[in-house]
Amino acid sequence: MPPEFRPLAALQLANEIAGAASHRASSQENIIETLLHRTERAEKELQTLKDVKKKMQKRQADRARNARKRKGKKSSRRSRK
Repeated sequence: MPPEFRPLAALQLANEIAGAASHRASSQENIIETLLHRTERAEKELQTLKDVKKKMQKRQADRARNARKRKGKKSSRRSRK
């Protein structure tokens, strides 16, 4: 390469390096944005699952309580006879 083109070549290399760095930065920002979105969605899903689990536990406790009541009524009927 002739000496008169060296500064232009250096400038072109610098621009290419800056462009590649810019591309990497925007790519990383997109990845971060995607991960944040996934995290938010997962947190919403987790909250929904917590609510469902709480409802299921309440129903199970209610069924157990009702079963104890039924069992108590059966034993009290037997003792009366």
